[in-house]
Amino acid sequence: MHAEVLVAGRGGQGVLIFGTVLAQVVVREGREVSYFPSYGAEVRGGLSQCSVVVSDGEIASPIVEEPDLLVLMDPGLLEKFGPWVRPGGRIFLDGKVRRGLEGRICMYVRASGLASERGVPRAANMVMLGALARETGIVRLASLEEALEMLHEGEVLEANRKALRLGYETGARKL
Repeated sequence: MHAEVLVAGRGGQGVLIFGTVLAQVVVREGREVSYFPSYGAEVRGGLSQCSVVVSDGEIASPIVEEPDLLVLMDPGLLEKFGPWVRPGGRIFLDGKVRRGLEGRICMYVRASGLASERGVPRAANMVMLGALARETGIVRLASLEEALEMLHEGEVLEANRKALRLGYETGARKL
């Protein structure tokens, strides 16, 4: 398996935590990973993105130019990042977006809505990560939960664990 993942959103949406957890899980599952975060000078509201390359073998380059998977926590970034996705690749969109991108498979996840409804609006990134895991099989849910235990404790751990499960159980719908 070799998958190039690009995650993008706005500062404060948990994009970098999403990538960190995904990268840690890949290592726990015994595969190779490259994680490359990038964010603007603004902390909240500025563009935030990271790339994660997952592979069963050596990774030649950490640069993701044509991702297989694109995760957009801010669906308004579809025009900017969508064309980068390789033809036939998958785009996971948070929000109420009902438009896709020709030549790519667009998936809709109500991550922010579900997280807010459950009283954990800051865990939308974990809802999205759970849905991505279910739809792609890139990592196992049990491994995701174990990785969370290394990063969080108490109420934050439980909120993120519930959000992961919610995303995994709900999955994504094709646009």
